[in-house]
Amino acid sequence: MSKRWGGPSPAGVAVRVLIDAAGARYSWPPIRHKLKQAHVTFATFLPSSLLAPWRVATINLRNHRKILVVDGQTGFTGGINIRYGNVLADHPKRPVQDLHFSVAGPVVTNLQEAFANDWAFATGETLTDDLCFRN
Repeated sequence: MSKRWGGPSPAGVAVRVLIDAAGARYSWPPIRHKLKQAHVTFATFLPSSLLAPWRVATINLRNHRKILVVDGQTGFTGGINIRYGNVLADHPKRPVQDLHFSVAGPVVTNLQEAFANDWAFATGETLTDDLCFRN
């Protein structure tokens, strides 16, 4: 199980961020620090450790899903990563452009379920309350 960090969410909004442990190693500055400072609840998907050699068997079990569900009605998915090189407004040295899609309708429920399953796998926490699933 991964460590979770977070604090109170803004009124009426539940926020969860799941970070791929392997991908986070290639991101500088580390996103974990910014999320902690902003009191955003986040977890790491399959963190690896040199102290736990049994985890080497799971090193290729990565999660590259990019899912954002806003209100149970609108979702976003695609290839965009959340890191410095992808924020074009910050004018990075080597900007990365990627595609992301806005979706609506029944597919949003599928995105929510996929994220909830990944979150439960990474943290052991089942997301079921109304703040997480509004329809």
